[in-house]
Amino acid sequence: MSALSELWLFKELGDMHWQMVTEGLQCPSRELLDGKSNRLYATFTRICLTTDDLSTYQENAPFQLEGE
Repeated sequence: MSALSELWLFKELGDMHWQMVTEGLQCPSRELLDGKSNRLYATFTRICLTTDDLSTYQENAPFQLEGE
């Protein structure tokens, strides 16, 4: 329960990203529609994470994610 789960991390990051998208568009997610009025959902088909060798990280050490 207290370990880092990549699935959990990517879900949280995806939620944060989707919130930033809807805030930037000034539109609640329930109102985001495509050209045919189909509802849009946040979907990630690929995630690429570049990092140092994982052995350089220590348990409970803080880390920071930065975009390109």
